[in-house]
Amino acid sequence: MAETFFERLTARAQKIDSLLCVGLDPRAASLDELRNQCGRLIDATADVAAAYKPNSAFFEVYGPEGPRHRWG
Repeated sequence: MAETFFERLTARAQKIDSLLCVGLDPRAASLDELRNQCGRLIDATADVAAAYKPNSAFFEVYGPEGPRHRWG
């Protein structure tokens, strides 16, 4: 049976001893810039963040492709 979201989140938080959730609120002029901004933020915080929370409005402005992008 697959782990639930909360089981995975709990395991991650325990593994890195952190409850940090990083908000993704990019202010970008293009979808490529949005991807680069978020990618850099994720790379810079990957060792200390238990989770990431994309602010949907910042992604939806780029149409259907904005919310579909995934990192990692």
